Amino acid sequence: MSPRLITLLLLSTGCQSVLSDHSFATGSHTVVADSDRGLIWAVDADNGAIVRQSTSGEVHSVDVGVEPSRIARAGSRLFVTLRGERSVAVLEDKGDSLKLLQKVEVGTEPYGIVAREDGKRLYVALATQGVVQELDGESFSVLRSWEISGEPTWLALQPGGHALYIASAFGGTLSWVDLDNGNLAAVDLPTLTGAGEERDQPLTRRLTGDMWVSSDGDTLALPGLYVDNITPVGDPTEDGSTDVDAGGGYASTPSLNISRMNPAVITVPLKPGGKPEIDGVANLFAGGFGLDNTVRSYLNSVTISPDGETVFATMEASGTVVAMSLQPLFADAGDTDVMMDMVDTGGSGIQLSTEAAGFASAPTVVISTDMGPRGVAFVGDDAYVHNFLSRSIGKLWNAGVEATLADMFVSGSLGMEAAAAPKADSFGDSLLDPTVLQGRELFYSATASVMAADGAGVSCSTCHYDGRNDGLTWTFTNGVRQTPSLAGQVSLTAPVTWNSAVASVGSEATITSQGRMGGSDISDAQVAAIAAFVDFGRHMDLPNKGSTAADVLRGKAIFEREDVACASCHVAPLYTDNANHTMFGLDDANTPTLVGIAASAPYMHDGSAATLRDVLVMSRSGEMGDTSMLSDAEIADLEAFLYSL
Repeated sequence: MSPRLITLLLLSTGCQSVLSDHSFATGSHTVVADSDRGLIWAVDADNGAIVRQSTSGEVHSVDVGVEPSRIARAGSRLFVTLRGERSVAVLEDKGDSLKLLQKVEVGTEPYGIVAREDGKRLYVALATQGVVQELDGESFSVLRSWEISGEPTWLALQPGGHALYIASAFGGTLSWVDLDNGNLAAVDLPTLTGAGEERDQPLTRRLTGDMWVSSDGDTLALPGLYVDNITPVGDPTEDGSTDVDAGGGYASTPSLNISRMNPAVITVPLKPGGKPEIDGVANLFAGGFGLDNTVRSYLNSVTISPDGETVFATMEASGTVVAMSLQPLFADAGDTDVMMDMVDTGGSGIQLSTEAAGFASAPTVVISTDMGPRGVAFVGDDAYVHNFLSRSIGKLWNAGVEATLADMFVSGSLGMEAAAAPKADSFGDSLLDPTVLQGRELFYSATASVMAADGAGVSCSTCHYDGRNDGLTWTFTNGVRQTPSLAGQVSLTAPVTWNSAVASVGSEATITSQGRMGGSDISDAQVAAIAAFVDFGRHMDLPNKGSTAADVLRGKAIFEREDVACASCHVAPLYTDNANHTMFGLDDANTPTLVGIAASAPYMHDGSAATLRDVLVMSRSGEMGDTSMLSDAEIADLEAFLYSL
């Protein structure tokens, strides 16, 4: 029975609440649409605006504020998170005009936002505050809130309004709230195996983007990346050469099964009230072959088609939308008879065995798009893609793409095809410096040959999501290193990286891209552009940033005491001495800046300290400052000061 027939039956029996508009956005996205009026809206972070484009191509934009990130719609009203100014913008679109009505202050770094179709409730994720809020859709007062670990970033709402789903940027955790009773619970997603040189260790799961719930409320889909951060990556030298085999550190694999970077669409069946059914979770492997190269980087959004038959996953670092059939799945975690072997491209070892890993497979069409696709929205039966790097909103398919989808999915053949979306016109120029824009394109590219080997499936943005960090530690041939945050003007804290005293951001970009990522022949101008983009990023906004509370002031005095000696290396205002020291087994440990330190866990070069308190307790050894004489209350004050930086 087709999803459309199931939906009609459910509507007639009242067994399940569904959407009246099957293309209504159930997940936080950068783009939303209105089928009745033929309108599409997308965020324009570069210019601090919302762009409105009609299906006939007419474009209009309205300034909304600092760093618009996600957009939700209810009727003619739009709700936009302004990540850079702690607020949500409320707009009205009457068809002939788009008007900013007001801004509602919510908290630090609002990111994901979803609305009920009737507009009576809004849900906002305050990422660095670790909170999700429920707002009244008219007064915008906070009705309820939930504390969520790991930076709650992306949201999705069950169509009936009974359940809310929250994906965190760190820790690979998915949570859900039963909105009928307010209870919060974790979703126990399955663990996949395939890491380590013996391929018998768990892969590390990251959730990497915007989610979606099908219009009938039966399925939650979310983008994930399963990484092998256990198998050692070769350490390149200053000139970018590396001691590992073909393709570079992240591109090479020691076996023909699982690669280091394995993108997947995670599908979770939902019960009528929205409760996730863990036994039915599937991981649809989303790597493939485009028209010109291998595509296997992280997914940053998923959208389920209005008929519930297809999931469209954007892969911004590969300029690709991966379209996958949701009916049926041809393999699951328990199916040991199906083998999906992808061809080896240049020694990058991207073969994958569902038997070894537990990935599912389905008919797939890899659609090449303009640069940086971030979201898909439907206007009737037509899909539109928002490309943030190309600054465009365009149709996802033409007749050829549509025919390819039909051939793959209607026939039910297990396989993979490639197609190309029509070229879309840009909706306007960016206000950012051209050098910064060039650097951003390179930073977000997993397909440019100067940045990564074909099949590596990695870009700078893979580990430094939004120019920050992924919360992971990676194994290198000379030890374990955690991913440092790139927030703020990193050049001011040179030398960079954890050790080796790399002199500049550009030098590190060369070492990483030409060595670990397998790129080649990068130019000096391209290196300079990457450095300009990295330095363009702002520091994170934090709830206690700049606090003058009593415990913070007491902690500041402790921090500056000579016997504690924190300030001897962490010198204000950047809280670094820009020097290297010997400590905890590392001969040349670089002093990291402490600005924004509260949002960059785990800590230490090897990620061995999970919290700031753990760092301060470790310092009782006297190897990094000396906190041995401090009481627990003084440690707490010192921790409060660090949270204020």
